[in-house]
Amino acid sequence: MLHEVKQPDCIKLLRRVLKLQFRVLFLACDPQLDLPLTAEHCQRCLGAEGGWVWDRYRRGKRFPEAFDKLHTYIKQNPQDRKALLKAFIHDTRFHLHLDNPRFRFRYGQLDETAREAARPLMELFYDLSFSIQIQGNGQVERFDYDIFRNKFWDANSTMDLCPACDGPRPDTIDGKVQSDNDHFFPSSKYPFLSVHYLNILPICQTCNERAKGKKDPIDDHQTEPLLHTFHPYIRPARNMLKLRIARKGGGELKLRLRDEDGKLSRRVKNLDNLLELEDRWNERLKQRETHLIETIRNQIRKRKKLDSLSTDQVNQELELLPFGDDYGIGRFQSYYLDSNFKGFILNDAGERELLWKKVGENL
Repeated sequence: MLHEVKQPDCIKLLRRVLKLQFRVLFLACDPQLDLPLTAEHCQRCLGAEGGWVWDRYRRGKRFPEAFDKLHTYIKQNPQDRKALLKAFIHDTRFHLHLDNPRFRFRYGQLDETAREAARPLMELFYDLSFSIQIQGNGQVERFDYDIFRNKFWDANSTMDLCPACDGPRPDTIDGKVQSDNDHFFPSSKYPFLSVHYLNILPICQTCNERAKGKKDPIDDHQTEPLLHTFHPYIRPARNMLKLRIARKGGGELKLRLRDEDGKLSRRVKNLDNLLELEDRWNERLKQRETHLIETIRNQIRKRKKLDSLSTDQVNQELELLPFGDDYGIGRFQSYYLDSNFKGFILNDAGERELLWKKVGENL
């Protein structure tokens, strides 16, 4: 969402999972089908993956309940079949319409009873597809979301941070990065996107569980919804974002998020609502100020110039710090915040004077 990320090399496999989800939806929406579902039904309608689906159906509880619920609804309301199938195809092509002001997700426009009939099966498919086996390229390939997560971090191996908040990259235990797979468009509100390859992003647990949760990244579904949101893979926020830092009368630093033109736009409001970045970064900014002061203080101690400490010397040490170049942004945690903070000090004479005083304390 914040930083630019690369797609993992298992995307083609996840696309086939999405196609299987549609085929399962198509089967459930077949008014000619008679329950209970059989192995023959699955094999005939789902091909190579039919055996896997049948195994989940006969051995599970939630899957047959969700499948049968949707099928029973379609039996009673066959007129809704086409609308459901068209809505799935339409919504899963959202990524082709990020700059289309007229695009609207169709799931939310369906009749409420149709939505509630389809949602459990579509939302469940994310959990269902753990350890899925997909036929392709003449061989069976196993897929689960641990594979997706590991492939993501392999593709973004130089990213030592959470791509959503610029904070620490989640720890690695037993060779696995302990990040959460977040649905950018939450599957509870966008169930057709529950396994969409451009809707799943590994982020830190604080972002996923504490800040974002099931929040909708869209604030208004009627007015140019996709134009006013960032997107983790296609339209990350960082290059379109400005940080305004000021020091209030009581001496407290205050950070504000703004769009690239300096205004508080809808998409910036949506981003902040989604991740609570202003509140989190304002707390983090206090720590970064302390870190900056200690870093400069240590450098001066190493150079043994304690007796001649001047504002110019402190400014020189500040300018020598690597924060500010593009190389580290999106690679090292808090580098983006540090770079903006450094620029704020260098462009404000009062801040440079204050930094000199703070560095000189207890030197």
